[in-house]
Amino acid sequence: MRPLTIRSRLFLVLLSLAVGFAACRSGPPPIVYYTLDPLPLAQTPPPQPERAIPLRIGVGPVYLPTYLDRAQIVTRSGDHTLAVNDFHRWAGPLDEEIQRVLVVSITKALPGAEVLPYPWGRRRNPTHQLGLTVQRFDGQREGAVHLRGVWQLNCRSDPGQNRSQAFDISEPVPVATMQALVAAQNRALAVLAGQMIDALCALPEGGASP
Repeated sequence: MRPLTIRSRLFLVLLSLAVGFAACRSGPPPIVYYTLDPLPLAQTPPPQPERAIPLRIGVGPVYLPTYLDRAQIVTRSGDHTLAVNDFHRWAGPLDEEIQRVLVVSITKALPGAEVLPYPWGRRRNPTHQLGLTVQRFDGQREGAVHLRGVWQLNCRSDPGQNRSQAFDISEPVPVATMQALVAAQNRALAVLAGQMIDALCALPEGGASP
């Protein structure tokens, strides 16, 4: 066997470097994590008078459909089809992300109320409880996101104040990026928070009990 020439050796070295570089380039993309944040409400709630018995509002539980109960962000890929995005994920469980945003939004809008995230324990029973059942929370890039479901307001002392409200909120996704889609989901959640706050502001003075 003839020994390799310097030119042949150089060619093999360059070839191995090219293969290694291509292998690095073909690796999986990094995982990007997203979070939801409280946004300013579209309408500022009216100032609330001081109540003889302050409201203690429990927020939760938040129920999600099975297809959303995962770390990956779910988007629509067409009619009746979904895409589970392995490299785009929520920073925390989605039900906790939603609950956290609602708690912060209600706390800012009603500074005189005590707002408790679920679970709150036996010693901190709320005077009112806001439960949420999400039926859809997804969208299509460069399309729109949809937040659909039902929220329930329950009053311990006066069941006559109990109410259930269905909602179907949509927000446009202006560009075909995951950042734009999550931002649209964030705006939809702010609209939902506004609906809940309006219901709390409409409660009569005598609705709370310790």
